[in-house]
Amino acid sequence: MCERYFFFKNKKGSKEKLSIEVEIKSKDNKHRSLSCPLNNLNFAIENIDKYQKIFCVFDYSKSDKYKEAIANAKKYQDKVEIIDSNPSFEYWLFLHFSNSTKSFKDQHQLIKELEELVNSEHKANKKKSKKIFKYDKGKYDDDFIKLLIKNHDEAIKFAKKNFEKASNNPSTKIYKLFECFKK
Repeated sequence: MCERYFFFKNKKGSKEKLSIEVEIKSKDNKHRSLSCPLNNLNFAIENIDKYQKIFCVFDYSKSDKYKEAIANAKKYQDKVEIIDSNPSFEYWLFLHFSNSTKSFKDQHQLIKELEELVNSEHKANKKKSKKIFKYDKGKYDDDFIKLLIKNHDEAIKFAKKNFEKASNNPSTKIYKLFECFKK
């Protein structure tokens, strides 16, 4: 999954139930990449009146554009929420297999450890497949998805607990998206 942009719009359903419409974008209308935190936020602001809530999802960065996006988002905090992960989105996936709060030097180290955890999980489940899990951003096979689903509630609990500890690396706010779905 690349940096994405989530729009939430309530639609009236039957018998007072509300459904959630989710729109995911990775580029804005001018084809600017939303992986840049500032482009991501600016696109949210340009569309702020169309939606009840907008989540801007991107990875932590030491760049000035990241810092500027975080600062500018505070002006719109009632409608725009920053969902960042440090060192990257893959920490959210990692939490489906381990509640480690050790610091990662970069995304590559995190992905290597994620691959090791998933392969250990396959071994523990006595998978007959000799296939070795190799992470490919945004392309998840059925076995990996089944493991994510199986461990999803634990990942939410771990992410929330770790975030509340105010740890910067590692951390993720992705759990806030799933909490929104549960409302």
